[in-house]
Amino acid sequence: MKLIVDDSNEACERLRSMLIACGETEKEIEVETLPRKARERVAAGDYELLFLDVEMPRMTGMELLKSVRADGYTGHAIFTTSHHKYSIQALREEALDYLLKPVMHQELKDALERFYSKRRAYEKNFEALMEYGLTKRQIEIARRIFQGKTSAQIADELFLSKHTVDTHRRNMLKATGCKSTTELFRLL
Repeated sequence: MKLIVDDSNEACERLRSMLIACGETEKEIEVETLPRKARERVAAGDYELLFLDVEMPRMTGMELLKSVRADGYTGHAIFTTSHHKYSIQALREEALDYLLKPVMHQELKDALERFYSKRRAYEKNFEALMEYGLTKRQIEIARRIFQGKTSAQIADELFLSKHTVDTHRRNMLKATGCKSTTELFRLL
C-alpha cells in the first residue's frame, strides 16, 4: 500500500492520478490530508511507501516520518514539496527521494523504479537465507538486524524477549557457519 499525505486535496488527487498513470493500482493508493490521522493510519496499516508533503500545518512531513519511524515504521518515504531548502534534511531522514512540486511524470516514474528496485533486492536477498534452513522467524529477525535494530527493539516489535532474539541470532550464525551478523549479510 501507498499513502499520500498532503494538506492540499488538489495535490493529493494530482499525485494519485500520476501514480495510476505510472501503472500503480488504484486500490493500493490511499490519501490523507491530516498528518495526525496519517500517523494513526500508518500505525494501523501496512504501507510500504509514503509520499509526504513537507510543509503542513501542525506537523511537517519530516516530523511525521520521525514519528512513524519511532513507532516502528520500516517502509520508505518520498518527500514532495515546493521548496529546495529541505533536501539535506530529507537525506538525513533517509528518504528514498525528494520530488519538487509540481512533480513531473518522469521524475515520479524514476522514483517508483528506485523503490521497486530496492524492494526486489531486499526481498530476494533474504530468501537466500532460507537455503541455510533458517526459519521464517529468523528471517524476520535478520531483516530487522539488517535495518540496524537492536535485539531489544526487535523483541519489542515481535513480542519476544530479548533473550529469545539473542538465541535466534546465535542459531542463525551457527546454521550459516558465520562468525558475525556482518558475515551473515555477505551471504545475501
